[in-house]
Parts: sequence; structure tokens; C-alpha cells
Amino acid sequence: MTQYDTKKYWPVVYERVRREFRQPERMAPGTLRDALLWKYGHLGKPAIPPAHELLISQLQRGWPAVVTALLVL
Repeated sequence: MTQYDTKKYWPVVYERVRREFRQPERMAPGTLRDALLWKYGHLGKPAIPPAHELLISQLQRGWPAVVTALLVL
């Protein structure tokens, strides 16, 4: 994790998201949001670009279908 700016990419969020992604069927919508906010460096920012908000909401809505497809594999 030392290659990341820890003020922008919070290590505690990174570790939690990695842990929760190990059990995708139990992952909360907030975890997906935090994962994408981390990816885009938006943690702690007061405003998120509308395109990123749209992507987050689409992924949150579609996550159950993704999990179902993963479990079939």
C-alpha cells in the first residue's frame, strides 16, 4: 500500500473492502460505494462527479445479479 497517497486512498477502507469482497454474496451496497470512491480517490470529498455517482448506483442495483452469476461459475 505504500505506493498510494494514504490521504487520498485510505488504507482502512482498502483493507475492509478487500475483506468484504471475499464474500460477494454478503457485501453491502455501501461497500461497493466505498470501493469505487477509493478507486477514484473520492473518499472524504464533499462532491462526487455525477458520472461516478451514476456508476455506483448502477453497480449497487446490479450487484445481486453479478453475485448470482459468480456463484453459478
